[in-house]
Amino acid sequence: MKQTLQLCTFMFCAALFAGCSKTNEVPITSEQQVINNLTGNGNKVWRLTKTFVNSVEQTLTSDQLKYTKTYSISPAQTLAGTFTNTDGNNGKWALNGLINLIEVIQNNLAGPVQISYIINGITENTLDIEYSTNFKTVRELYNGY
Repeated sequence: MKQTLQLCTFMFCAALFAGCSKTNEVPITSEQQVINNLTGNGNKVWRLTKTFVNSVEQTLTSDQLKYTKTYSISPAQTLAGTFTNTDGNNGKWALNGLINLIEVIQNNLAGPVQISYIINGITENTLDIEYSTNFKTVRELYNGY
């Protein structure tokens, strides 16, 4: 009888601790992880480090070495936000799936320009994206800070 009482007490405590240890946190989706890496805590600056055209590394000019993009998101947004770059462009971005990043430059004098990037890789500190234009594939590597 004593063993049965001890077993029941143990089972009750185990169930109590298991029930109390649960959190109300919603698991993060893969898309949200990409966005967290892209925008940091709301704003993240990315500095260009390398560019390849058709897999051939290009030598960056001094201005290109200073080139940055800043991606921003507000708490109300989920898969979209705004961006600016040191060329003076600004606009909106949206994530379409895990690997498609769409930018729309809104302050272009000829009208909005859309660029569709493929995300080759993204971490908290690195961004590897590419796009195609005029029968060329342009790959850009960035460091985040």
